[in-house]
Amino acid sequence: LVWVRLQEKESQRVVCVGTYHMPCSFRLPQTMVIHAALSAQQVQELSGKDPYVFAGDFNLKPGDPGYRLLTEGRLPPGDPGIPTPLPTDRWVPELKRPMTSAYRKCNGQEPDFTNYAQCQDDPPFIDTLDYIFFGNGLKVESVLPLPHRRNVKGPFPTEKEPSDHIL
Repeated sequence: LVWVRLQEKESQRVVCVGTYHMPCSFRLPQTMVIHAALSAQQVQELSGKDPYVFAGDFNLKPGDPGYRLLTEGRLPPGDPGIPTPLPTDRWVPELKRPMTSAYRKCNGQEPDFTNYAQCQDDPPFIDTLDYIFFGNGLKVESVLPLPHRRNVKGPFPTEKEPSDHIL
Protein backbone atom coordinates (compact mmCIF):
# COMPACT_ATOMS: atom_id res chain seq x y z
CA LEU A 1 0.00 0.00 0.00
CA VAL A 2 1.27 3.45 -0.93
CA TRP A 3 -0.59 6.34 0.71
CA VAL A 4 -0.08 10.12 0.68
CA ARG A 5 -1.84 13.15 2.14
CA LEU A 6 -1.86 16.08 -0.30
CA GLN A 7 -2.64 19.67 0.65
CA GLU A 8 -3.44 22.48 -1.76
CA LYS A 9 -1.30 25.53 -0.99
CA GLU A 10 -3.92 28.27 -1.38
CA SER A 11 -7.06 26.70 0.06
CA GLN A 12 -5.29 24.30 2.45
CA ARG A 13 -7.79 21.62 1.33
CA VAL A 14 -6.54 18.09 1.89
CA VAL A 15 -7.11 14.93 -0.12
CA CYS A 16 -5.55 11.56 0.60
CA VAL A 17 -4.59 9.09 -2.10
CA GLY A 18 -3.86 5.40 -1.65
CA THR A 19 -2.95 2.76 -4.20
CA TYR A 20 -2.53 -0.97 -3.93
CA HIS A 21 -1.74 -3.84 -6.29
CA MET A 22 -3.50 -6.90 -4.92
CA PRO A 23 -2.13 -10.37 -5.58
CA CYS A 24 -3.69 -12.38 -8.38
CA SER A 25 -5.16 -14.99 -6.03
CA PHE A 26 -8.64 -15.10 -7.53
CA ARG A 27 -8.93 -18.81 -6.75
CA LEU A 28 -8.66 -17.95 -3.04
CA PRO A 29 -11.54 -15.53 -2.33
CA GLN A 30 -10.80 -15.44 1.40
CA THR A 31 -7.24 -14.29 0.68
CA MET A 32 -8.58 -11.60 -1.63
CA VAL A 33 -11.05 -10.43 1.03
CA ILE A 34 -8.22 -10.19 3.57
CA HIS A 35 -6.16 -8.03 1.19
CA ALA A 36 -9.16 -5.87 0.25
CA ALA A 37 -10.16 -5.37 3.88
CA LEU A 38 -6.69 -4.65 5.28
CA SER A 39 -5.72 -2.22 2.51
CA ALA A 40 -9.07 -0.35 2.62
CA GLN A 41 -9.04 -0.25 6.43
CA GLN A 42 -5.58 1.33 6.30
CA VAL A 43 -6.68 3.94 3.75
CA GLN A 44 -9.71 4.84 5.87
CA GLU A 45 -7.69 4.88 9.10
CA LEU A 46 -4.86 7.00 7.68
CA SER A 47 -7.28 9.39 5.95
CA GLY A 48 -9.40 9.95 9.05
CA LYS A 49 -12.13 12.45 8.10
CA ASP A 50 -10.22 13.76 5.07
CA PRO A 51 -11.52 12.92 1.59
CA TYR A 52 -9.66 10.08 -0.10
CA VAL A 53 -9.12 8.22 -3.36
CA PHE A 54 -8.16 4.56 -3.31
CA ALA A 55 -7.15 3.26 -6.75
CA GLY A 56 -5.29 0.32 -8.16
CA ASP A 57 -5.18 -3.10 -9.72
CA PHE A 58 -7.38 -4.97 -7.26
CA ASN A 59 -7.55 -8.22 -9.28
CA LEU A 60 -11.23 -8.39 -8.30
CA LYS A 61 -14.12 -8.65 -10.72
CA PRO A 62 -17.37 -6.82 -9.99
CA GLY A 63 -19.41 -9.14 -7.81
CA ASP A 64 -16.41 -10.90 -6.26
CA PRO A 65 -16.50 -11.00 -2.45
CA GLY A 66 -13.57 -8.56 -2.15
CA TYR A 67 -15.28 -6.06 -4.48
CA ARG A 68 -18.55 -6.37 -2.55
CA LEU A 69 -16.68 -5.80 0.71
CA LEU A 70 -15.16 -2.58 -0.65
CA THR A 71 -18.44 -1.24 -2.05
CA GLU A 72 -20.82 -2.50 0.66
CA GLY A 73 -18.55 -2.22 3.71
CA ARG A 74 -19.08 -5.82 4.86
CA LEU A 75 -20.08 -9.23 3.64
CA PRO A 76 -23.26 -10.98 4.77
CA PRO A 77 -22.91 -13.77 7.34
CA GLY A 78 -22.08 -17.09 5.72
CA ASP A 79 -20.53 -15.51 2.62
CA PRO A 80 -17.85 -17.90 1.28
CA GLY A 81 -15.42 -14.97 1.00
CA ILE A 82 -15.33 -14.37 4.76
CA PRO A 83 -12.01 -15.71 6.08
CA THR A 84 -12.08 -18.25 8.86
CA PRO A 85 -10.95 -16.38 11.99
CA LEU A 86 -8.32 -17.70 14.34
CA PRO A 87 -9.68 -18.42 17.82
CA THR A 88 -7.80 -15.49 19.38
CA ASP A 89 -8.18 -13.03 16.49
CA ARG A 90 -10.68 -10.18 16.92
CA TRP A 91 -10.02 -8.61 13.50
CA VAL A 92 -13.00 -8.63 11.16
CA PRO A 93 -13.07 -7.86 7.42
CA GLU A 94 -15.35 -4.82 7.66
CA LEU A 95 -14.93 -1.17 6.71
CA LYS A 96 -15.98 1.92 8.65
CA ARG A 97 -17.90 3.01 5.55
CA PRO A 98 -18.39 1.50 2.10
CA MET A 99 -16.30 2.99 -0.68
CA THR A 100 -17.79 4.41 -3.87
CA SER A 101 -16.55 3.40 -7.31
CA ALA A 102 -15.98 6.44 -9.53
CA TYR A 103 -16.96 4.62 -12.73
CA ARG A 104 -20.05 3.01 -11.22
CA LYS A 105 -21.15 6.32 -9.68
CA CYS A 106 -20.66 8.26 -12.90
CA ASN A 107 -21.77 5.66 -15.48
CA GLY A 108 -24.12 3.49 -13.45
CA GLN A 109 -21.82 0.49 -13.89
CA GLU A 110 -18.19 -0.53 -13.94
CA PRO A 111 -16.30 -0.41 -17.26
CA ASP A 112 -16.83 -3.32 -19.66
CA PHE A 113 -13.19 -4.24 -19.04
CA THR A 114 -9.94 -2.80 -17.72
CA ASN A 115 -7.73 -5.83 -18.35
CA TYR A 116 -7.24 -7.86 -21.52
CA ALA A 117 -4.47 -10.41 -21.19
CA GLN A 118 -3.35 -13.83 -22.27
CA CYS A 119 -0.81 -16.05 -20.54
CA GLN A 120 0.91 -18.57 -22.79
CA ASP A 121 -1.65 -21.08 -24.14
CA ASP A 122 -4.50 -20.05 -21.80
CA PRO A 123 -7.56 -18.46 -23.37
CA PRO A 124 -7.59 -14.65 -23.31
CA PHE A 125 -8.95 -13.01 -20.14
CA ILE A 126 -11.00 -9.83 -20.44
CA ASP A 127 -12.79 -8.25 -17.48
CA THR A 128 -12.71 -5.36 -15.00
CA LEU A 129 -9.99 -5.60 -12.34
CA ASP A 130 -8.94 -1.97 -11.83
CA TYR A 131 -10.93 0.59 -9.87
CA ILE A 132 -10.94 4.13 -8.55
CA PHE A 133 -12.77 4.25 -5.22
CA PHE A 134 -13.37 7.37 -3.16
CA GLY A 135 -14.95 8.51 0.08
CA ASN A 136 -15.36 11.10 2.84
CA GLY A 137 -17.12 13.78 0.83
CA LEU A 138 -15.40 13.59 -2.54
CA LYS A 139 -17.69 13.78 -5.55
CA VAL A 140 -16.98 12.48 -9.05
CA GLU A 141 -17.75 14.85 -11.91
CA SER A 142 -16.60 12.69 -14.80
CA VAL A 143 -14.44 9.71 -15.71
CA LEU A 144 -12.34 9.01 -18.76
CA PRO A 145 -14.20 7.02 -21.39
CA LEU A 146 -12.96 3.46 -21.77
CA PRO A 147 -13.54 1.27 -24.84
CA HIS A 148 -15.91 -1.67 -25.02
CA ARG A 149 -14.34 -5.07 -25.72
CA ARG A 150 -15.98 -5.28 -29.16
CA ASN A 151 -14.03 -2.14 -30.20
CA VAL A 152 -10.51 -3.36 -29.36
CA LYS A 153 -8.09 -5.86 -30.77
CA GLY A 154 -6.26 -7.75 -28.11
CA PRO A 155 -5.08 -9.28 -25.96
CA PHE A 156 -2.70 -6.62 -24.65
CA PRO A 157 0.04 -5.50 -24.51
CA THR A 158 0.36 -4.50 -28.13
CA GLU A 159 2.38 -1.93 -30.03
CA LYS A 160 -0.38 0.64 -29.42
CA GLU A 161 -1.37 -0.47 -25.89
CA PRO A 162 1.76 -0.96 -23.74
CA SER A 163 0.00 -2.64 -20.79
CA ASP A 164 -2.59 -5.36 -20.33
CA HIS A 165 -4.50 -2.83 -18.17
CA ILE A 166 -6.28 0.18 -19.68
CA LEU A 167 -7.10 1.99 -16.41
